[in-house]
Amino acid sequence: MHRAFVALIEGGASNLAMVDVYMGGTTGRALRDTIFKPILRDHPGITFKTYWIRETMGLGTEESGGTTLQPNTAKFKDTQPNADRVTTAEIHVRLALGDDMTVVLDGDHRAPIVIFDRRGRIVRKLTPRGGQTTRQLLVELLTS
Repeated sequence: MHRAFVALIEGGASNLAMVDVYMGGTTGRALRDTIFKPILRDHPGITFKTYWIRETMGLGTEESGGTTLQPNTAKFKDTQPNADRVTTAEIHVRLALGDDMTVVLDGDHRAPIVIFDRRGRIVRKLTPRGGQTTRQLLVELLTS
């Protein structure tokens, strides 16, 4: 990914935007530390705008005592070098579907659905029953 951003810069880009579904702090911190920091250090005229899409399904509020959306720990802190050149917007959505959605969209797959906790640990694996497809299982989960 670093090379792709550098190629854009070498092609004349100076304001780069990125959209990502925020799955956890590890990915965000890796992006910040291995992509943003080196590019900002080596290319003084570059700015980044990041849009973090964050799923809220199944999350409560602090007042409700439920599991809550964790803060984005990958953001630059105001005191960090070049923090003024990276801005972040968080967009909260009810449900975020991953890049493996072809399994659901194609309609004939029978792959399991794996549910992770906020630390990325598998907490449940749901396998379609009998002739049920992954799509049918997902619709059942979303409507029950």
